Amino acid sequence: MKFNKPIAKGRKYWSEEENSTIDKMINTGKTLSEIKKYLPDRSAISLKAKIRRIRFKQDKYGSDHRKEKYDLTRRWLSSIKPEKVFEGFAGEGKSTLIYLESNSIKEIHSCEINKKIFDKLLRNLSNTLRIKFKKLDKHNLNVFLGKYKDKDIFLVNEDSQKWAARLYSYNKIFDFLDLDTCGTVLPSLNNYLRIIRDGHFLLTLGEFHSYRFGRKDALIKSNPLMFKELVSNKISRNISINEFYNSLIAWIYLMGSQTIAYNELREINLKEKVILGKGVCRVFFSVKKADSLAKILNN
Repeated sequence: MKFNKPIAKGRKYWSEEENSTIDKMINTGKTLSEIKKYLPDRSAISLKAKIRRIRFKQDKYGSDHRKEKYDLTRRWLSSIKPEKVFEGFAGEGKSTLIYLESNSIKEIHSCEINKKIFDKLLRNLSNTLRIKFKKLDKHNLNVFLGKYKDKDIFLVNEDSQKWAARLYSYNKIFDFLDLDTCGTVLPSLNNYLRIIRDGHFLLTLGEFHSYRFGRKDALIKSNPLMFKELVSNKISRNISINEFYNSLIAWIYLMGSQTIAYNELREINLKEKVILGKGVCRVFFSVKKADSLAKILNN
């Protein structure tokens, strides 16, 4: 028996003809406004969401700046040579494989909460590296361990925040964090900062798209320093992409002070900021134990 996904009142399923039209127009480089002309009964919001899902399915989401993104990762890795890496949002393992190219890395924990995508991650790494992963019999968690050369690879089908919290309880420390998520990680960033002492972390920020499309609900969570201006019904001026992300970076600096224990204060400093595409920002930070709260605030 086949069950259909429930659909909200007033909405209708996407037909095969609509799916085919969108697919063809995406592949020929048509814009949202151009596609909208062929599907006038669909709102721009629903159409944009549908295009995004199709692009994800075709592995085309972010493809215009993907090479630059991965080249940045390789360059930053070569400059700091980390040994222990925590990857919060591994996806199908594209970045994971880049980390495993590095001779310095001895241990990596790669998390992916989506079961279907996690299965692809496990399969991709098994086939590409030609290694076998063994499931660990711990706490009923879906965790697999693989050995590649001299590296320990932990693949975790779990919320990365929960896995970071578990590692923190074991006093596990990393020197590099990669938090490359499709949404915003800022409201939960402190949960990850607890497992790094002296090291580096990188974030992929896409919140500028929320500003461009008027997503006030997303902006409230991620950019408190511009809260009043961003949620105003009458924004008096356009905020530039650099101004927007600079305010986010300032907020990230302050997150080092938002800890329960004084010995967990973190001094965070920007090493490099790169704008990718139309609104994505890749940022690379150093982090170390702070001498005082005053030093964080003055920074």
